[in-house]
Amino acid sequence: PQYISVCNLHTLTLFMLTSSSNALDSLFQNLELPSLRILELEFHCDDEHPHETWKWHNKSAENMQNLEELHIEYESPRAHDPLRAEDLKNILRCTPALKFLEIISGYISTQTLLDLTLHPKNPVGNLCPKLERLCLEHGAVRTESIPALAIIDLIVSRCQLLNLSEANLMFEVTEYAGTDRRS
Repeated sequence: PQYISVCNLHTLTLFMLTSSSNALDSLFQNLELPSLRILELEFHCDDEHPHETWKWHNKSAENMQNLEELHIEYESPRAHDPLRAEDLKNILRCTPALKFLEIISGYISTQTLLDLTLHPKNPVGNLCPKLERLCLEHGAVRTESIPALAIIDLIVSRCQLLNLSEANLMFEVTEYAGTDRRS
């Protein structure tokens, strides 16, 4: 296949009126983006198109492997159409060099926090192993709140195993009712 090489593109911002990754994947399959370091994606969903699972073909994943910053804003008028943990995991698997991640969504699931939590016994499965800055903004579209323990585990795993230097987490947090983990 013949690709269009865009060697000097450092930052790409895309505003999409869809919840699907198909257009982005199609674009990335036809481009060669060796210098791409910052990707800003805004998904503004409408009521007409059902959500499709985000899928990335090899060329798309190749174009994202050197990303250092990823900003995702996901806006849907439907509370039942959140940014899915599986979709986020699919894109984050393509970004091993990521240092800064920002996600703004009406709903961020507990599963997303669990996926971003590092597991020292299984480092191969860890997402974004070089992450230094994390910003998660959970809006008010859904009423389910995030368990405090999921947030604690995420922060502790990142600070103990890596050099996470900044974490901006905005959630409605449920009461912490677990045992004292310091003992």
